[in-house]
Amino acid sequence: MRMEAMSVFRVIMDRANVTQWIYDRYTVHLGRWSFTALDGS
Repeated sequence: MRMEAMSVFRVIMDRANVTQWIYDRYTVHLGRWSFTALDGS
């Protein structure tokens, strides 16, 4: 593999990691929110 391809791949992986992290946080917050809403009613 060439160095350019390697760094591009790494950038894509990092971005995927960040997206996964944001998605996880969002899902956790959404789940907690709906749970509280259900609990309140």
